[in-house]
Amino acid sequence: MDAIQYTVDREKIFWRQIAEETVVLNVANGFSYTLDEMGTHIWKMTVDQKDLDYIVSKITEEYEVDAVTCQNDVKAFLKHLEHGGFFKKN
Repeated sequence: MDAIQYTVDREKIFWRQIAEETVVLNVANGFSYTLDEMGTHIWKMTVDQKDLDYIVSKITEEYEVDAVTCQNDVKAFLKHLEHGGFFKKN
């Protein structure tokens, strides 16, 4: 698996959870996203500096998804946010 970890720059990234969704804003480049329930779940673990292995294991424990599919989906989601400048890979 992958022990990739991400870091959120808390000086330029702001977020607020509203019900099951989270709005994240990069004040440096103006990008913003609204994350659904699953995106919020992944975002929280990322902010808590959980690595990719941990995130995948938690999701596969809680939802009916195989580890390979889950890892691919989580990586794609995180890569999308990384390109938006929301965090960097350690």
